Amino acid sequence: MDIKLKDFEGPLDLLLHLVSKYQMDIYDVPITEVIEQYLAYVSTLQAMRLEVTGEYMVMASQLMLIKSRKLLPKVAEVTDLEDDLEQDLLSQIEEYRKFKLLGSIWKPSTKNGPSTIPKRRQS
Repeated sequence: MDIKLKDFEGPLDLLLHLVSKYQMDIYDVPITEVIEQYLAYVSTLQAMRLEVTGEYMVMASQLMLIKSRKLLPKVAEVTDLEDDLEQDLLSQIEEYRKFKLLGSIWKPSTKNGPSTIPKRRQS
């Protein structure tokens, strides 16, 4: 039985992959569907007896917290905290996307060896 799983650099890389499949603004993506897909991926890794690092499990617990708060009846005080958790996560994914994009821009320039950026001369 051959099973191929895409390698991810970490939990944010997996989340970015799941979010980017929707081809829309990161803040408009249905977060509960992304959470379901993330948890399914982690379950698949566990079922295949692959070692799941602590980073993935911490992210899974944060996603479960967000999902459980979405399922519970809304309470004014809790809603603010829920929005903060979700917005923080989306901001982290967006920031990770930007760094990954910058990394892909710089990566081709390092194929010929390390490059340096000259220091500005002060006049």
